[in-house]
Amino acid sequence: MIRTFFASAAIYGLADFVAKFLAFAIFPIYAHIFSVEEFGIIALISTAAGLVALFLNLGLNNALQRFYLDPTTGVEARSRLVSSGLTVLAGWSIAATLLLIVCIAPFRELLQDRYHFGWLLLVLALATNIPVQILQYCQDVLRIHFSPWKFSVTAVLKNVTGIIFSLILIVVFGYRLEGFFWGYFAAAALALPLSLWFIRKDLVARFDGALARRMFVFGYPFIFSGLAYWVLSSLDIWMLTELSDNTNVGWFGIAAKFAAILTFINSAFGQAWAPFALRLYAEDAGHARIFSRMLTYWFFGLTSAGMLLSLFSYELLWILTPPAYWPAASSLSALAMGTVLLGTTQITVLGISLARKTSVIAHCAWLVALVNVALNSLFIPRFGALGASVATLLSYAVLSGLYLFYSQRLQPIPIEKAKLILTFVIVLLTVVVSIALLAHPWSLTVLIAKILFLVSMLGIGFKARVFEFAVLMRVLRETSPRPLTAERP
Repeated sequence: MIRTFFASAAIYGLADFVAKFLAFAIFPIYAHIFSVEEFGIIALISTAAGLVALFLNLGLNNALQRFYLDPTTGVEARSRLVSSGLTVLAGWSIAATLLLIVCIAPFRELLQDRYHFGWLLLVLALATNIPVQILQYCQDVLRIHFSPWKFSVTAVLKNVTGIIFSLILIVVFGYRLEGFFWGYFAAAALALPLSLWFIRKDLVARFDGALARRMFVFGYPFIFSGLAYWVLSSLDIWMLTELSDNTNVGWFGIAAKFAAILTFINSAFGQAWAPFALRLYAEDAGHARIFSRMLTYWFFGLTSAGMLLSLFSYELLWILTPPAYWPAASSLSALAMGTVLLGTTQITVLGISLARKTSVIAHCAWLVALVNVALNSLFIPRFGALGASVATLLSYAVLSGLYLFYSQRLQPIPIEKAKLILTFVIVLLTVVVSIALLAHPWSLTVLIAKILFLVSMLGIGFKARVFEFAVLMRVLRETSPRPLTAERP
């Protein structure tokens, strides 16, 4: 079981690693082609398309995972579940996207005048949502089947070919921003047939309206929680546009791109963790203790990675980008640790999800979204991109705390409070120290100070036994969920 979990996480991570590695390898090329303002345009369009994607998905991916692994769901019902959900997702995505494109057509001049990008760029981003939504649904089926290699093949095909296609269109044919979006649209369309082929055993020519309604009823609250997440992660870009300028939007977008290093780690863990946790809950009486230990270890492990990115943000930008991009270092310092806190929600939200109280997730997310808007309104006019990053950090801290509070009320676990508090203090100290050191001109003394701080925080964590690898291995070895059976009473 332990080998299965870590092997799956490694395979899921490999797919993201290949894509992220290529993205960072070609980033210096893009940095010398695109201006900071053009990166801001990419961020604006991407966040707008992401908002639309929330309504296209209908929460069906979440419903699929919940009901497919339900002990009362039989083999034949699983196939109808997958097929019915896929039919609804594909039909709704195509119809809604076409309608939206028609509706925004009259506002083409406004987009150009106010936000400085053409209508075609937005159309391409919206159209890309269709194959991406279907592809992600298929990938979730593969995750449920514990097929990380097939998942990774489709992920690499979409992400890597998207990078390659975009690079060719931009560098060779000179399409610039149009080439960026055309490349990712073509890659998603190319990966779609293979993903459908991989799940062909779960595809049947029968639409089950009752199952489709059941999936929708369970899943639609995730639209609202997802919308709140969008406000948390993306509205700051639009607020930066309104309260600051496109240069600050660009700096924030660049910081978010580098913070994706931690998003990659989050994703690798999450792809393996979700089905693993559901199986443990269904089959292992000791799941609460395992969830507790995983929360402590995951938080500290992710914090360790976040410290590297936060403390050495300037050095990373100095190596990979032109001088115009270097002011994004302070934003990256805060946003990196915000991404760490976001990563903890994969475990802190678990109790709410297991109790099927999806409305609680939406309520918490919306409350924090309002907090985020307030913080952005307060910080952006004064601090620009850095203010947006700090607002994101604080908002994610509140979100994970709320999730943990309600999870403890619904499905309590024996959390290790002292260790979690210590790790949270390290997160905050890292941001303060990183930004303070960025206020000084770079020197060998500053670099040594960063290294000493990193070593000190890691030493404190290990001295306090926040992370004990041997204990983690022992706990995981004690669990051995049975293989997923065809039928369960």
